[in-house]
Amino acid sequence: MGTKAMDPRKSNSTPTPFFLLFSLLSLAASHDHHPLDALTPFEQTQVQTIVKSLYQNVTFHYVGLDEPDKAAVLSWLSSPQTNQIPDCQAFVIARADSKSHEIVVNLATKQVVTDKVYDGYGYPTLTFDEQTAATQLPLTYAPFLASIEKRGLVLDQVFCGSFTVGWYGNDASKRVS
Repeated sequence: MGTKAMDPRKSNSTPTPFFLLFSLLSLAASHDHHPLDALTPFEQTQVQTIVKSLYQNVTFHYVGLDEPDKAAVLSWLSSPQTNQIPDCQAFVIARADSKSHEIVVNLATKQVVTDKVYDGYGYPTLTFDEQTAATQLPLTYAPFLASIEKRGLVLDQVFCGSFTVGWYGNDASKRVS
């Protein structure tokens, strides 16, 4: 009574209907889109392309989801099969023409919904290139180099950081205390 070794290349088993159904459901679930999902890399590229068509020299400081109205999301959640998903929109903070812009882009229509020049307090976050330039700038500034030498410090052991002052909202009044 010998046992036959089974050749894995000659397996006569077939996938069960359950396995096929599970595979199809997992594929379908991976393509669902929720209105509060973060932007995909493709969508971020789309947004940048649309904004670059408006301005020649633009730097992006933030690109993210512009959240839809709560009522629209709740309506869609109540019946996702029958209610239309709210259009996906992106919120952009960009610098163009020496101004800070707050831009909303509708990804469904591939159009700019709003483009407002920001005139409030503060500035957008620094880009990586701006942070690099800001940390290297003092190392080429003669008065700074003289102050380092005067203190007897070694320039190679000096670190310059590009920390911004932040913004804490508008003052409640114009009164200075």
